[in-house]
Amino acid sequence: AEQTGMDRLPASFLESEEPEFGEIAAEIAVRWLPFFWLGGVAAFLAWQVVCYGIFCRNIKKSKVFLTQKEGLFVYKSCYISSPMLFGMKKPEILLPCKEYEEEQLAFILEHEFVHYKKKDLWLKLLMAAARTIHWFNPLVMVMAKQMEKDMEFLCDSHVVKNLSKEEKKKYSETLLTCASHNCGRNAL
Repeated sequence: AEQTGMDRLPASFLESEEPEFGEIAAEIAVRWLPFFWLGGVAAFLAWQVVCYGIFCRNIKKSKVFLTQKEGLFVYKSCYISSPMLFGMKKPEILLPCKEYEEEQLAFILEHEFVHYKKKDLWLKLLMAAARTIHWFNPLVMVMAKQMEKDMEFLCDSHVVKNLSKEEKKKYSETLLTCASHNCGRNAL
């Protein structure tokens, strides 16, 4: 018997149907999804680096030395809207261009110094890495916001733990004063 081209094909090939759209889409997704994720990581990382670089440049141009607290330099900068600890290699405390009473300044510096002692900048850097890797996951963004709130509450509780009731009231008033002037977003 003479064999045709169709006779030489495996029986399974002859019985198989054309792949469905879902199978094709799944194959494409499996093949291209890692590149899409990596592109998102690269874009998110680039965005963070550029924003932080601009922030650092503006801080460097606008900061004015104020004082020193236990090895940390304290500067004023009109570029920020609330006090913060800033800088990974050589941390410094930044204050907005606002006049503070002596007691308020002491509370603010103590609060920022607690952030320094607890290595909060490193935790924020770790969270920035998690946000970059999980750029597509809104729960990680919510977790980052909650972590920042928790760090602030922990700092506040550490500052007030040995204060009198009257001092706690004044500390709370200082927090409210700082919060009322905080209308901008600050970088890491």
